[in-house]
Amino acid sequence: MRGARIGDSDVVRRAVALLGALVALTAVGIAIVGSSARAPATAPPPAGPALLPELALLPVPAALARADSPAPPTHPTAADLRRATRWAARREGEISFALATPRGYVVGSGRTRPAPSASLVKTMLLVAALREAGEHPVPPAMRALLEPMVTASDNPTAVAVHARVGDAGLAAVGRAAGMRNLDLEGPLFDTVVAASDQARLFLHVEQLVPPRHRAFLRRLLGHVVPWQRWGIPRALGDGARPLFKGGWRDDLVHQAGRVRIGGRRVGVAVLTWGNPSQAYGRATVEGVVRRALGRGRWARIDASGSG
Repeated sequence: MRGARIGDSDVVRRAVALLGALVALTAVGIAIVGSSARAPATAPPPAGPALLPELALLPVPAALARADSPAPPTHPTAADLRRATRWAARREGEISFALATPRGYVVGSGRTRPAPSASLVKTMLLVAALREAGEHPVPPAMRALLEPMVTASDNPTAVAVHARVGDAGLAAVGRAAGMRNLDLEGPLFDTVVAASDQARLFLHVEQLVPPRHRAFLRRLLGHVVPWQRWGIPRALGDGARPLFKGGWRDDLVHQAGRVRIGGRRVGVAVLTWGNPSQAYGRATVEGVVRRALGRGRWARIDASGSG
């Protein structure tokens, strides 16, 4: 019995020792876990909503910004052309007009209708003379003819320039400008032109002459004498300096030129005949141009430069 009791006690002691060891191990584990919890650790990057405030500070991509912004109107708009056509239909006489854009479009009303050029042919004479000079300086005698011919629309000097360049020179200009209705059969000032061809001519007028003569061409077509600055210049407003040339006689009033709208060049031509007076024809040209270019609504007509 005693032996049995001794054995029981030994078992009890071993059990107590084992239990103590388990408690100690448990305490160590708790200490390790607690130490790990207190130790600094690298936190995972925040996800989802935590990034949204930073994204909100990023600039919007330019392509998306342009897509969300309203596109500027195209020049000229279909509405402006309709407005100009309706207004022209209420005027006396025959009226044709055309606008040529850098994309190659030529729009308007009656734009291919033939008409005598009157002094519009002087722009073609100017281009022909500068092309003949090529890369050489324009002879002083020719310069003395070209300036009054263009800026004051002088007729005798135009006849003298034509004697030098001839119909062959005018025909070469017509081909270079892509004219489709030019007719050189009659007298010089009866050269047959159309609004579409005159608009094309002025849209590309600088590119038709050698580079060394372009500044001279701009100076002449941009400095027409004040009393002839009706029509296109008046439609654009004070400060605008388009390149342009007019032609008139009896009941005929024409004008063609180049303007800048929103940074883009546009060739413009208005041909009128059967006018009750010269003043009436000039008002018709101005009214058509003003409406065709949307002047007074949204169009920005550049006043800087020379057209």
